[in-house]
Amino acid sequence: MKFNRIVLIEDEQPAANKMKRMLQKSLPNCTVQHFSNIESALANGAAITNAELIFSDIQLTDGLCFDIFEQLETTAPIIFTTAYDNFMAEAFNTNGVAYLLKPILANKLEKAIKKATNLMGAPRHTNLFDELKKSILGNSKSYKSRFTVKVGDHIKPISVHDIVLFKAEGRTVYAYLQSRKQYIVDYTLEEVMQMTNPSLFFRVNRSFVLQLPYITDVVMFSSSRVRIETQPTFANEIIVSRERVANFKAWFGGDL
Repeated sequence: MKFNRIVLIEDEQPAANKMKRMLQKSLPNCTVQHFSNIESALANGAAITNAELIFSDIQLTDGLCFDIFEQLETTAPIIFTTAYDNFMAEAFNTNGVAYLLKPILANKLEKAIKKATNLMGAPRHTNLFDELKKSILGNSKSYKSRFTVKVGDHIKPISVHDIVLFKAEGRTVYAYLQSRKQYIVDYTLEEVMQMTNPSLFFRVNRSFVLQLPYITDVVMFSSSRVRIETQPTFANEIIVSRERVANFKAWFGGDL
């Protein structure tokens, strides 16, 4: 099936713009209606009920997206686009609801669209839908969705999803972005680790904190030496410190 009527529910405008470009590349004839929060989606209920495919972030500025789908009926497959834990992603994939972990890669999007085609007409997995909502609501710990940085005399927000890694150089900490730009953040690496989701971010040594989706290769030198490669690539060699290798392997394998 070729999806033509697509709804995108995303509260971060840069992420929404990127998703629109990716969708229009994958589905050239599609029209994408974008809503930035629950209120605007509910106010345009016909777009939701008539959609052929829906992409929705879970945590929006005015609540969780589940409120939309509890109030509006739709037969469209819903693909969740979020930064929540991988174990929930696995649960959804196993039970037939597509799930994309941010930052979204083109090949993952293609697979999700193919899966959505197979889901057309399939019954909604209501129990699983409710379990995900319950799991998220039960998680009292919240993490930063963006950092603010200074650019000259201006203050600019950067999305956590766009951060490949944090690097400490002396007392200065830089955030390196997917765009290859870098900005100084006013936090130590210890503070960064307190503010970011530990299922996505790991401190590999005294200088680096990496984000999981940008890790492209892990190379073992020996039982106690691990080198990490990222995409985009980073000029410095990134080595996991010996005392962190065991925890890194557990985190990388989804056991932390």
